[in-house]
Amino acid sequence: GESGAGKTEATKVFLSYISEKSKRMNSTSSSAGAGVEIQQKILETNPLLEAFGNAKTTRNDNSSRFGKWIKVQMDNTKGTIVGGSLTSYLLEKSRLVYQAEEERNYHIFYQICAAAESDPEFEEYGLAEATQYYYLNQSSEPCTVVEGMDDIAEFNSTWNAMDAIGITPEEKKHIITVLVVVLGLGNIEFEGGDKSKVAASSKGTLEDTAKHFGCSPAELEKCMVKIYRGNPKEEDLVGDNNLATARDSRDGFAKHIYSALFDWLITKVNVALGNAKDSPSISSIGVLDIFGFESFQLNSFEQLCINYTNERLQGHFNSHIFKLEQEQYKKEGIDVSKIDFKDNLDVIETIDKSKTGILQIVADSLKLKTATDETILNNLKKAADESSAGILTYPSAKEAKKDPSLGQSFQVMHYAGPVIYNIDRFLEKNRDQVPVLVERLGLASKNAFIKQLFQSKTKTSSKGARKVVALGIQFAGQLNDLMGELNATQPHFIRCVKPNSQKERDIFDAHMVLEQLTYAGLLEVCKIRQMGYPIRRDFVEFHQRYKAIADQATADYTALIKALVSAGVMKDSRFQVGNSKVFLKDDQAQSLEDARGVALTKYVTAIQRCVRGFVVRRKHKKFKTYIENMKKAVKAKDKALLKNAILDFGQLPYGGKHLSSYREGIDQLNRIEDEERMTKLIEDAMATRDINQIKAALEAAAQKQMSGTKAAKEAESLLKTIESEIACIKHLREAIEANDEGKLQTAVAEAKKLNIQDCEEARDAQVAIDAIQKEKQTVAALDKAVKSSNIADMKKYMNQMADIGKKDHPLVKEAEAKVKEDAKMQAKIAAEKEGVLFQLKKAMDERNLALINELEQSVIKLGIQADNVVARSRQIRAELEKEKEMLQKLNAETTAANAKAQTKVGLVPDDVVKIKALIKEAEGMISSDDDTIVSAKDELSRLEKQLEVQKMNDKTLTEYKGLRENLNAEKDPAKRKVAADKLFKVLKKMDMMNQEFGVNTSSAVEVRDRLKQLQLEIDEREKEANEKARKEAQERMKNATEDDLEEEEARRMQHIAEINELFSPKHKELLAEASNPSYHFAKYSRIREDADFVRNIPAEYRERVSASKLHFNKKPLTRSLCVLEEDQNHTALRINRAILQYCGDSSSSFPATMAQFVLIRGLEDPTITDEIYLQLIKHMNGNPKSDSENRAWLLMCLATKNFPPTAEFAPFLLNYFINHRNKKGLIGNYSRLCIVQLDATIELGPTWFKPNLEEIQSYRKRPPVLATIHTLDGRPIDYPVTPEMAVHQVLDLIKRKEKIEDDVERPEWGIYVLAEDVVENETPRDRLIRFYKHYNPAKLAHIDMFLDHWKSNPEELFEKLTIKYGPEPAKDAKTQKKGRLAMPITAAMQAVKFLGIGSNKGTPPAPQIPWALPWWTHLGDVVFRMTKQNKNPRFVFKRRVLHKSATTDKWHFYQCQEDIRLGYMPMLDPNKVAILAGLSMKHLCLRDSKALPSSGAGLIDLGLKDYISEAALENKSIEDYATLTLNILNTQLNKVTDVNKVYEEYVDMCKTHPIYGMNLFYVRHDLSQKNYVIGVDTNGIHVVDEARSKVTRSFDYSVIRKFGATAEYFWMNVESTKQSSGWIMNTNSGINVLMYTLQSWEMYDTVYDATHTFHA
Repeated sequence: GESGAGKTEATKVFLSYISEKSKRMNSTSSSAGAGVEIQQKILETNPLLEAFGNAKTTRNDNSSRFGKWIKVQMDNTKGTIVGGSLTSYLLEKSRLVYQAEEERNYHIFYQICAAAESDPEFEEYGLAEATQYYYLNQSSEPCTVVEGMDDIAEFNSTWNAMDAIGITPEEKKHIITVLVVVLGLGNIEFEGGDKSKVAASSKGTLEDTAKHFGCSPAELEKCMVKIYRGNPKEEDLVGDNNLATARDSRDGFAKHIYSALFDWLITKVNVALGNAKDSPSISSIGVLDIFGFESFQLNSFEQLCINYTNERLQGHFNSHIFKLEQEQYKKEGIDVSKIDFKDNLDVIETIDKSKTGILQIVADSLKLKTATDETILNNLKKAADESSAGILTYPSAKEAKKDPSLGQSFQVMHYAGPVIYNIDRFLEKNRDQVPVLVERLGLASKNAFIKQLFQSKTKTSSKGARKVVALGIQFAGQLNDLMGELNATQPHFIRCVKPNSQKERDIFDAHMVLEQLTYAGLLEVCKIRQMGYPIRRDFVEFHQRYKAIADQATADYTALIKALVSAGVMKDSRFQVGNSKVFLKDDQAQSLEDARGVALTKYVTAIQRCVRGFVVRRKHKKFKTYIENMKKAVKAKDKALLKNAILDFGQLPYGGKHLSSYREGIDQLNRIEDEERMTKLIEDAMATRDINQIKAALEAAAQKQMSGTKAAKEAESLLKTIESEIACIKHLREAIEANDEGKLQTAVAEAKKLNIQDCEEARDAQVAIDAIQKEKQTVAALDKAVKSSNIADMKKYMNQMADIGKKDHPLVKEAEAKVKEDAKMQAKIAAEKEGVLFQLKKAMDERNLALINELEQSVIKLGIQADNVVARSRQIRAELEKEKEMLQKLNAETTAANAKAQTKVGLVPDDVVKIKALIKEAEGMISSDDDTIVSAKDELSRLEKQLEVQKMNDKTLTEYKGLRENLNAEKDPAKRKVAADKLFKVLKKMDMMNQEFGVNTSSAVEVRDRLKQLQLEIDEREKEANEKARKEAQERMKNATEDDLEEEEARRMQHIAEINELFSPKHKELLAEASNPSYHFAKYSRIREDADFVRNIPAEYRERVSASKLHFNKKPLTRSLCVLEEDQNHTALRINRAILQYCGDSSSSFPATMAQFVLIRGLEDPTITDEIYLQLIKHMNGNPKSDSENRAWLLMCLATKNFPPTAEFAPFLLNYFINHRNKKGLIGNYSRLCIVQLDATIELGPTWFKPNLEEIQSYRKRPPVLATIHTLDGRPIDYPVTPEMAVHQVLDLIKRKEKIEDDVERPEWGIYVLAEDVVENETPRDRLIRFYKHYNPAKLAHIDMFLDHWKSNPEELFEKLTIKYGPEPAKDAKTQKKGRLAMPITAAMQAVKFLGIGSNKGTPPAPQIPWALPWWTHLGDVVFRMTKQNKNPRFVFKRRVLHKSATTDKWHFYQCQEDIRLGYMPMLDPNKVAILAGLSMKHLCLRDSKALPSSGAGLIDLGLKDYISEAALENKSIEDYATLTLNILNTQLNKVTDVNKVYEEYVDMCKTHPIYGMNLFYVRHDLSQKNYVIGVDTNGIHVVDEARSKVTRSFDYSVIRKFGATAEYFWMNVESTKQSSGWIMNTNSGINVLMYTLQSWEMYDTVYDATHTFHA
């Protein structure tokens, strides 16, 4: 095909196809890894070679400027790729130095220029914009950018391709260096006439280029301005080049080195592909992708070679199609008329014939030292005159006079039409020789890579002289080799046809297409097929295929033909019999096929009758086995057997539900599961050892006739033990109160017998015994000491008597008279007792049972049992224990009721009556607003509702029977529809109530079964309407325009902006409804039942497959998840395979295409959307592979953006997102994004636009995010940020929404970010403990009971607690640290090498305040990187610069207020702090039309603390500030009554701060290795002290000569001043201030804006 017809794209598709096929074959091979690697390398050659060998032309934006023969080697035994090779042909070197109008150089140059603008890694090469290079900007209207082509994205593909084929990082640098040398050469200009030299303006470029090339500037200049004249006396003679020849030398230099680089790349590709050794099992598939026929306004030697190639290929086509066709007829002895066709052999010979061919004439001219282009032209004219074929001609003198350029031209009549070639530079291009001086310079280069390139291109004769072979002859030789390869293969021609010359889609130029078909010889192909016999079958094949048509058996083809002719099926004039084949006309072949079809139908029907009978008999036998197995399972009461039998019943008609054995099996399984529930209830109760729990569990088991189970018997035994333990504990307490040693000894012995000697009461009793015994011993010893007047002993035993509370004993009184130190001792004892009594009072006030019990031992040891406080505490302890017992009893009953509610029988009224009675009893001893009572009432209310719903199920089923009879009796379709819809609503309403209240009784199950059956009937009825909706959707997608797309996106963004969750009641209502646990996705009524889902699965796998129905499984589905029509079921399975391929769980060369397929199905068919969403949820549910899960979420984001689920499934889908939105990392962000996108699609409907592959691919490169951006007045605004959206685009959206006018040329606003540590998700238990520790410690004992009550919806519990007590307390951990975004250091080594410094500096200082994101940054990248570091980004929208002279507005005020209250701009003077806080209070009251508080406490209640920084509060308390602020409000600020005046006063005071208006950055000074804060504003760059309170050094912009950044450093070149001493270092690089920082590029962007935008 001609240029731009799509040859290269067709090649890529074909290579992808065979790679995919090979990959699938490889998946079962032991050597799969190596095969897949080769396949990937073959695919990766495309972007690499396109970058270096393709360019934009007027005909094609991605035109191949070289030809390639790709040979793919296959292993015949495995069908896999084992190797390959690539041969290139005729790279168009002239394009490197010259491009026609509206054309570009090779893509790679524009790619590296684009990459250099954003990638610091290219800093060392000094690359500029593409428009700055002569070799790239020659078009009068520069076309350095191609519409629809992203040079940066293309560069990334090229870079990755280099990795894939094994190009090392070092080699990559060398490649870039060569490209930079080529661009540099193009920018070198000359001056000086006949004795040229490099122009003064190009000296800098010369130096840079020489440095990269590896030589001195003088050597580089010499090889271009001088010419080698020979070496007659072993001494080089050189002459001077004039301006023209100097430019030719320069261009030849550039072409030579680029050509050498291209050849090196081809060699690397071939090494990577690894050409396999010849073997009988190895065959090859060759793909020839070569330049198409070209005819431009100016055609030169390159076009001649290109068109000569196309002539040879067309000749090959002619030979294969026409000549071989006629030869076959002749060989087979078939009589057909000779068909004339257009043979192009004479054109080929005109070009390549020896002696007289064009290429030979040009080659011969090279041998003449005096030959010129004119010489060649004259020889060609002579050859034209001597030829009579008229192929080679030249314009007449008259034509040449009219158009002078024709005088230098000749014409060749090609198969595709005449082409005029201009002879200019034919001789030079054929010589294809680099100047000697250039070659010598390359061979002597200090750059080893460049030296290697020159060595590979140097050609010498056997005598050592430079060998000159005409390029045309070289090319002809290459073509001959290629034709030899082609002739040895079985060719298949892919004819690419260009539909129009405008390079636009959907435009068909019929005349242009017909021309291509004509000159390609395709019309002759049609003609020969019409005139000949296009259908040929060899004799054996003919007999085998058509023998079924004959009425009787035939021995061979002759007998068959005779029989068919007799039957009239074959006609003599429409076929011929050759030597080995039967030749048929089209109509004859068709009549044979028709007759064959009729015959086969007859035979197949008979075969089918037998087979179907066999299948049905075998199926019937299986059905009988399933029924027998069910009966056996029922009899055995085996749960596993029952489950398998029920799954097997799914194979029966109607799922076997109409059979009594099915019902018996279900009932038996329900009984077993109910028994398991009761057993678990009992076991859980036993684990708690709570007597009330055990009693309630045993009572529930008794109601279900399960008292005789093993678990129940064990529970009864444990109950008796616990009752004995309780009685023992009671005896222990009575003995302790009586303080009787005998009773205490008896009670302790009883405790030991029951093995509860370690309980609290037993330990207390033992302490009491020890105290009594100690008292006896001490009294005796004291009596002895008193009698003996032993002072030391008296003191000792008096202290012991005091310790045991016997200070009033007569002996002590007697001893006191003798020991005067008693006062000091008494004080100590009194303090201890006072402390215990204080703690006891506190525990009593808090009604904290645990603390009262804990203090009991201290009471006994100190002997203060008789104290009134102790007596009161024991009374309260008894009350609390009674309350605790009551609450445990209440909890036990509700737990048992909940367990019974899950059974197929459900609740009975007595269950509710018991709980109601217990609540009433509890209210008699506990406050009715107690959390436990409130929870129990809520639970009672739910159980009552559940009981009511159970009854409603029975009523609904009764109502169903009547409505069903009416529906069945109705014959009118319209009335049937009304009746069916009414019945559906009744059942659906009941089913939703069952889900909401967790009703799972037999009646509830029957309601769902009836609902599903009715849904199937409605689906069948709606089939025609659904098909119509699908066609309408397809039509809308087909007719959608680009304008429609822009309008649609604007509508959606507007809607999303309006539904911010914090401000949209409608959105909150939507989420509130979907938050109900009954909307868990697994409860969706249209999901297939397990037995139906595993219908096509072998019996041994059914249980495993059914268990993973809604969980991740990388194996493809065999049935859709939802109940669907059969054709939709097939679509659902294709969707599943596409999801697996997109997510990487199944191989695919085009994952983006798989995602596009899924999205288009969702847009085209509204009835399949629920299936898509469910499949995605299934894929994410329990997926162990994070990458696969992440891709499924990306597809989910695309889906929610494009189409909604059905109204029925929408709350289930939202529920899934709600349950995932608080997950940390990207998953939570994806969920929140899906919520707002889904709101929009539910409200606005599907987009109707086919998702493009570029958008889908961009989601893989960079995640979509829901960016929450905070405005300065405290409002968070959610913005869905697509992957391609950069900061400046998001800024535009915000400014439009907020109606902020900002100068396009001098934008002042930006998005700031601060990284905050992610708060780990706490369990509800941790949160509840923290809540009650703060507000009500007494409730800590009941935490487990609360959690059990609220386990289905813990958030509702916290809502209720917040209403009752106040806000949830902050986590006890330290204040969350502020972090930063660790930007990627992609070019660290290169940057420091360029600057001549070391990079071992440790970690730079982390930012402490928000910093502005550069305008080119993508928010998706920021969120992604922070998430990877376990950070949460906090985005703030505010001004990047605050001019001191700017007019103050509310945004100015809010920005200053934020800087003050968060401490970014430290204000510590108490008076100023109070003034600013007072102004904030004024603003608050004026804004909300409130009166100012008249007291300090009122100011605190109003929120005074929120407007004072933490640093300021370290110096004074909030109460002190409240007093000071109130005084200032009543004096200095009493006359400020206008909100605008508040703004002015506040901002004016902030302007006095030294760092007002600065953007702050954290750096390490490279010279001093100290950390500093750097401030950037409109005046300059300032060094700020660590406290951010003053400026210590400044660099005005007038002294900064230049500045820049790398990945690690911000650098400046500044004039040396006295003020800057200690900051400037001596270097040779022009950089004397160097700052090591994590914010280098942000700092650069801010300084750039300050100097180019803000700075006047």
